[in-house]
Amino acid sequence: MGANVTAVTAAGRVQGKDLGDAVVFYGVPYAAPPIGDLTFAAPVPPVPWNGMRDATVPGPTAQHRAFAAGTIPDPSVDGDDILTVNIWSPAAAREARLPVLVWFHGGAFIAGSPVSPWYDGRSFARDGIVVVTVGSRLGIAGFGTLPDAPQNRAVRDWIAALEWVQQNIGDFGGDPSRVTIAGQSAGGGAVLTLLGTPRIGALVHGAIAMSPVAKIASPEEAARATAVAAERLGVEPTAAALSRLSRETLADVPWTMPNVFGTSEVQMSRLPAPAMLVPAVLASLPFTPVLDGEWVTAQAPDGARSGPGAAIPLMIGAVGQEFTGMAAGIPGASALTRQVLEGMGASGIADAYLAAHDALPESDSLGQLLSDVFIRSTVPRVAEDRDRTWVYDFTWGSRGAIDPGRAFHCLDIPFAWNVVGTPEADRVTGTAPQALAAEMHAAWTSFITGGDPGWAPYREDGATRRWGDVSETIANGYAAERLLVASPD
Repeated sequence: MGANVTAVTAAGRVQGKDLGDAVVFYGVPYAAPPIGDLTFAAPVPPVPWNGMRDATVPGPTAQHRAFAAGTIPDPSVDGDDILTVNIWSPAAAREARLPVLVWFHGGAFIAGSPVSPWYDGRSFARDGIVVVTVGSRLGIAGFGTLPDAPQNRAVRDWIAALEWVQQNIGDFGGDPSRVTIAGQSAGGGAVLTLLGTPRIGALVHGAIAMSPVAKIASPEEAARATAVAAERLGVEPTAAALSRLSRETLADVPWTMPNVFGTSEVQMSRLPAPAMLVPAVLASLPFTPVLDGEWVTAQAPDGARSGPGAAIPLMIGAVGQEFTGMAAGIPGASALTRQVLEGMGASGIADAYLAAHDALPESDSLGQLLSDVFIRSTVPRVAEDRDRTWVYDFTWGSRGAIDPGRAFHCLDIPFAWNVVGTPEADRVTGTAPQALAAEMHAAWTSFITGGDPGWAPYREDGATRRWGDVSETIANGYAAERLLVASPD
């Protein structure tokens, strides 16, 4: 790319920033800004520009309020040009045709930022990988069901970004035939959703899903959530009415809707009866991909397992105590856990399930069930009957002030991205072992570059790479969660 750090896209030239061992291009449009008549429209190509576009500072984000401010640092940047990508490349890599990692951030589909310092692409660029982080529409703008607008606009954004990669990544040193998509939480859900979409085609060649939120709404659920949001805003649930509101107003409405969450933690005073705990938490995700029969044709686990992307190599995993701390330390928790299982129609597995978690404090069992049902059970649900699928389980407990001793939701990200030891990561992890980060990051690099992270696929005796104080490959991984998957309901 040369000393002046420029690249050429189909829409025009961009000026990047030299970071020494890598170069970065921020806020490069893959679609036109979703404003005015385009607010609730399918993404359209960006208008070509003349001259050089500045891509040296982060561009606008769809987020206006961070979902998990206590964990991931998620910067918000004002502006309308939110359908953009950020690209990190090794210096002078234009002719290299390097493997590409495309990252979809988390944030419950209503928040999150593609320019978090946790997603610093230099760590992968140093290993010869081009990194792309994607900004897309969130909340009602991305997923609301409206009679006068196309469905699954955010999913269409994701596909548009991947199509942009196919057309343009070569000038940034990337190989469009070696693209791995990855994401965490809602971003992991995006990965599984994309594996099931008929439009995945030749856009993707590998996938990594970290702690995937696999909820896909029915059309009826999506319509109800949209109606509630519109009522809160005092308008009709139509694109015509909603597009008259500011993007900030639209972005804020999910935070006013009924849920059991506060800003980032479950509020115990809002918890429903035990039998309704899991449905209530799932209902706390008002906007998610929608089963529309066109762009999303199956629930995320099913689509990833047997849909159009079923043959794409996949690495999938979770952390040990995703949301355990949100409902931990409850006296008599095992009895409450039995009640929740009964409400799920799974009372027959209660003894075996609790026995599989006998290493946990009894008072943590309800919180662990929440973690297992909401996140962790998705791992074996996807992996058990899928070829070329590798599973990990991150069990290292935080040494920081947040939920110390537990491997909580998001904790594995700084390890995979190899940014432990930075102030932004240490604030959450505490003093973290660099050797563990190097090992996990090396597995990611191996998978992205060669399609194999270095241990046996899951179909071989439930092989699972456990990353913790002691890292090892075990058999029969996710045993408790497999009980939930096998349960009739």
